Amino acid sequence: MRTPTIFSAVTLLAVTLLTASAVQAQATFSIGPCMGGTMSTFHYARGFSSAAEMSRGYRPGYAAGVQASVGAGHWVWQPAVLYAQMGHQLHGVDNYAFGVTPQPFSQDVRANYLVIPLTVARTQHAGGQGLQVFAGPYLGILLGGHARVENGYGVTTGDVANAHQDHNDGTFYSQRFDGGLQAGLGYRQQHWLVRATYCLGLHSMSVSYDPSRGASPYYQSYYYNRAFQLSLAYLVKCTK
Repeated sequence: MRTPTIFSAVTLLAVTLLTASAVQAQATFSIGPCMGGTMSTFHYARGFSSAAEMSRGYRPGYAAGVQASVGAGHWVWQPAVLYAQMGHQLHGVDNYAFGVTPQPFSQDVRANYLVIPLTVARTQHAGGQGLQVFAGPYLGILLGGHARVENGYGVTTGDVANAHQDHNDGTFYSQRFDGGLQAGLGYRQQHWLVRATYCLGLHSMSVSYDPSRGASPYYQSYYYNRAFQLSLAYLVKCTK
């Protein structure tokens, strides 16, 4: 199934559920476009075993989609459907993979996700206005991406794809589904909502390797998504 089809279907489902919830609860309901920037990296619970030195870097990206707000009083439910770029930059020195002499290596990975956050906010003023603190879970679905790896063998570029095993064929493989928690601060002034969000991935995105299928144990690791996001949404109130 193509990415636009998936995005359209999920967006339609989210909007339908939000509208039904607002009508049933007689709560205020507003919805509108949202866009912003991301700075993302990976947290490695276990890194490359042969790396003497390794440092992670943040990779810039963007996010865009639909933001909604459903609530009454000082409590607001803020689901969204976003296309978000995540990924990481990695630099290090390998001791063993390329012979006796240590060799530098680097990765630059951009992974594209469909992200569905389901956060709840406590607002300064009734009706969702003013300063707010929010937190909640999120689901991410990998859509693809691009990777560049440079090491003692040269430079390799390829796509980012989902799989359960790495096949060492020039593609950067990752798990399809990501999940975790989001939290942050926001401020709403009339139609405008600005939010600063931290994303904490709790599901390992690493894939296993199988030497019998040509994959290399050098790429075995356990890592989790981490990201900061600054977004701006324009919300329009919907009435019955």
